Amino acid sequence: MIATARSVDHFGVVVPDRDSAVAFFTDVLGGVMTYRTDWFDSGLGHRQRLAMLRLGSRTNVELIEYKGAVSRAPSLTDVGCSHLALYVDDVRTALARYVTSGCGAEG
Repeated sequence: MIATARSVDHFGVVVPDRDSAVAFFTDVLGGVMTYRTDWFDSGLGHRQRLAMLRLGSRTNVELIEYKGAVSRAPSLTDVGCSHLALYVDDVRTALARYVTSGCGAEG
């Protein structure tokens, strides 16, 4: 046990396009932007830009876009692959909003 760990500050998600991801997290999920950066050199051979958003009263998500890094979309069976689960007040309304946003087009 880590004696000083009290809660999660944020979790990071690598996205193919930060601005599109920000639009999804704000327009569809109701997130609030807390900060964003311009492109900067990571020192690891690629550039990155970030955005931090608040979801609800306590959850923060950091969206990270890389340029110059070799990448592919993760498979659900890849080690480290993750998912995001949210509490909503009305699951039918939330699902309808998700589908009409264009995100649910593939099922």
